[in-house]
Parts: sequence; structure tokens; C-alpha cells
Amino acid sequence: FQESLDLAVSATLVQCKLMTLNSNFQISLQKLLRNYDLSYDELTFFNISKTVLHSITDSHSYIDSIYFYLDGYDLYFSSVTGLSDFNGNYDYDWYNAYLSMPASENLYILPRTIPKTVHTTQDIPVITIFERMTITRGVILVNINTAMLSDTLDTITGNSGVQLFLLNPDGDALISSDTVLSSTLSAKLNKLTREIEEEQQLLLTEKWLVTSDGIYMCSIMPATDHYAYLCALVPLSVLLRMLLPHLLLFV
Repeated sequence: FQESLDLAVSATLVQCKLMTLNSNFQISLQKLLRNYDLSYDELTFFNISKTVLHSITDSHSYIDSIYFYLDGYDLYFSSVTGLSDFNGNYDYDWYNAYLSMPASENLYILPRTIPKTVHTTQDIPVITIFERMTITRGVILVNINTAMLSDTLDTITGNSGVQLFLLNPDGDALISSDTVLSSTLSAKLNKLTREIEEEQQLLLTEKWLVTSDGIYMCSIMPATDHYAYLCALVPLSVLLRMLLPHLLLFV
């Protein structure tokens, strides 16, 4: 799961960044956001770009949609709806989150909800990854379908007793395998994740967490660029149950 999600997000961000580095794409996007007419060549190129975006979302089931926004405009481009207006009733709440991003941060992750439109029958809970563009002022947004991730986590854990979480860099749970963290356990995860974030550790971190709720083996693995962390919590009782059949071999 970690590898699948990481590859999907990383591949999507890389392909989108490459698109924004292309001068033809930038010119076409700027003209669209200004409501200017595109030349035949520009329109052809942009239609190819839209096809690329659709192929990205179609090939990665977790990816719900992709947005491109250039600073200073009242419109943004969506892989689902095309040009979208901030003054309309569609998805625009991400804009304030983008404005509040610290200037020193290039990546930011936020759980939110995309409102239903003529294209969807209900609201879509998503995790949005923001990445600043490099050679122009603007941002790329990748919206990850939360429901699909939650279903995957539930399938992986089943009735094993293992708890899986996707955490942000502060250690807050973005999604989980149908589990609610206690305040004590949540605080310890916050502390451990921030330590990993500060040290920029790239490998798996494993540590025992002792709380009033019980004892857990905690495993945390950072995603590429540390935009999120996959965390597995195994209660001591579950771990002993897993080990018992092997220990009986020595009796």
C-alpha cells in the first residue's frame, strides 16, 4: 500500500511539474485563465495536456482530480471540470489554505471535501497535496480520494487487530483503518512523527509506545518528500497472538 500510494502521488506530481515547465503549457494556461482565445497550435497542445491529465487520474485509482492555479487569477484549471471560477459554487475552499502556506514550504497536505457538482452525485472527501510551481508563481493540487484509501486500509488490516494510519507531518491522522485514536496515543504519535520530520529520516522507524490504553509496536514510514507518513500500530496482545504458534514449536 505504501509503495502503491507513494508511486501514484510521486508520479503524478512529477508529470504535473514537467507540464508546468513547458512554455507552451504555461502560455496556453495563462491565456485560458484570462479568457483569451487560443491559437490552433495552442489549443491542440492544451487538448493533449488534458488527455495526459485524464490518463494520470485513470491510471491511478487513488487520484480523484488535479488542479493548476496561477497566482493573481480568479480561475483555475481542473482535470474534471476544466476552467472553474472562484465566484461559483464549486470547489474553492483550497484557495485560502494555499494563501496560508508558509513561504518556506513547497509541499502541504490537507484533508477536506470537494462539493458535489453536475459531475458527481455526492461530496467527495479528499486529501489534497499542494506543491508550488518552480518557475512561475502558482500551485499544483493533487486530490486523493479518501474513501478509496480507507477501504484499502480496511482490506489490509481485516480483523487482525493491526491499526493503519496515514499521518501528516505533524502526526495527525488523515485517514485510518476504521480506528479512532485516543488522545494519549495521538499525542505520542504527534511527538514521534515530528521527531522523524525534523531529522528527515528516510527509513522505517520502529518504536514501542506505552500508554494508559496499552502497549503498541509502532512502525512509521515516510513517503517521498515527507508529504505524509504511513503508520502501523500493533497492540502487544496482537503481537503475542501472532507469535504464539511459533513459540509453541519450541515447547
